Amino acid sequence: MENTLLSSLISLGLTNMEAEIYINLNQNPGITGYGISKLMGKSRTNIYSSLESLKNKGFILENNTGKNSEYIAVELNIISSRIKKQIDKNIDTVKLELSKIQNNEIKDGVYQIQNYEDSILRAIEIINNSNNFLMVDSFPGPLSVILPFLKEALNSKPNLIIYLKCYDKTTSDHKNLKIITAPDIDFQLKKWQGEWLFLTSDCEQSFLSCFKQNQKGIFHTIWIKNVYLTGVLHNGIYSEMQATYLYNSILAGVPHSEILAGVKFLSPSMQFYMEKENNNFLKISGGEFHEK
Repeated sequence: MENTLLSSLISLGLTNMEAEIYINLNQNPGITGYGISKLMGKSRTNIYSSLESLKNKGFILENNTGKNSEYIAVELNIISSRIKKQIDKNIDTVKLELSKIQNNEIKDGVYQIQNYEDSILRAIEIINNSNNFLMVDSFPGPLSVILPFLKEALNSKPNLIIYLKCYDKTTSDHKNLKIITAPDIDFQLKKWQGEWLFLTSDCEQSFLSCFKQNQKGIFHTIWIKNVYLTGVLHNGIYSEMQATYLYNSILAGVPHSEILAGVKFLSPSMQFYMEKENNNFLKISGGEFHEK
């Protein structure tokens, strides 16, 4: 526990010795510099230097009304409030300065993401930027995190249609949220050690991640910014959703005429994708197709 506390304090900008002193002052409020030196077995010169630094950083207070100065740790809620305000101020400054020089065009590529938090944030960013068609294939864990953002996107963008394949009993009465439930939920959840989340957005960008269970990290995450690679994933999810829809309908004894009518519900996204890809062909070929 102490190692976790120590490393967390160091991540807030303290040195190892400063973090140790702050911990000791929480355990022994009102102790003198000499007392801390003796308690920690460190030289008084280093201790007093660290105490001065901690005062400047706002982590401790000094009481010098007696013969020898005594020190107490500043309450964590005061420290955290100040740090958060400073971080927000710094971020606002960085945003302002970057806006003057930033080129917002993102180069096509396949980008690896290294941790759980950044993976989720990228997935949410893709959802928020979707305007036409978003295809989602998600296990229950990731879905529980992104579902509020899916609903928010639908409510704020009337033209957005979301196709969702899920592995639980998720339901929705929103007309633009098309839900397909995997027929073999128990088998799928027991078979895989990780939790999948696939996204394709407007046939422009896509996202593939395998999370560790219980939101404890990731096995692998990639973000794809490319029409053609996204198209491959789009086609894969499209085909899987269509096959799942057919399987569920046949299993439920739905009449063939209704199945044939209902299976077309995915067609708009496929048509959108083909138009997007053809436009990209035109763009890179100079505005027209060239026959060999």
